This record gives sequence, C-alpha cells and structure tokens, in this order.
Amino acid sequence: MPTAVAEAALKELDGKFTSRRGEIYKVEFAPAAANARTSTLWDVTPAERAVAADLAANMPATAADLVARCKAAGCGDIFPVLSDADRKRITADGKIPKHEAWAERIAKGELAIDTMLNLAGLASFVVDEAALDARIQKNMGS
Repeated sequence: MPTAVAEAALKELDGKFTSRRGEIYKVEFAPAAANARTSTLWDVTPAERAVAADLAANMPATAADLVARCKAAGCGDIFPVLSDADRKRITADGKIPKHEAWAERIAKGELAIDTMLNLAGLASFVVDEAALDARIQKNMGS
C-alpha cells in the first residue's frame, strides 16, 4: 500500500480495522475473460518450477538461450517472441494493452496477461524517456 494511501486512511477512516488475512475471497471474472488464462496471474505451474530449477542449475549464456529454454519447457508466454508489428502495437496501446488485440494469442498460451502488462509498461517508459530526452535537448539548445 502506498504510504500516502495509508496516511489518508488513518486520517479519514474511523481506525477500527480488523485483520482479514484469514479470509478467502472467491475471484470471479466476466464471461469475456473465459479464455484469458487468468490463473497465470497467480499460479506457478510445474513447468515453471522445472524451468526455474533448470535455469538455477545452468544459467543461460544469452537472452536467446533463456527464451528458447523457457519455450522448450512449455513456458513460452513468459518471454514471447514478438514481431516488429507486435512491438509497435504494444507501444501504440500505451500502458494497458488492448486485450482484444491479443486475446487469441493469450488463449493459445503464446502470451500471458502479466507479460503483456510488463511489456506495455516498458514500452511506455521508453516513450516517456524519449520525450524527456527531447525536452532536455530542446532546452539545452541543441
């Protein structure tokens, strides 16, 4: 929880909090999310455990080796192979990818929701940094 949120809660709420750590909340999604493989957001599969153990025992020498080993282990959605068009689409979508553009590949297991969010966040960061660099260069007169 961000500290600003905690401070606001202490100021604005009655302070009568009770622990809810023992509660189990059922997670339900809209029917449109039926093929979104949402369990990849929290489940760690046997294949992921196996690839983690394999990587710990034998570190990949290159990024390409890492991607290939994850894919061979059935974990290709962690480091998906993307085309230039895919990368442009992720950048164009902004911080939150447009699910409908990726839904079929997510359903097939080629991509995962959290992977897409990470890629979108990184792409957004690159765009923001380029804009900052341009502003700095403009202000420096070059």
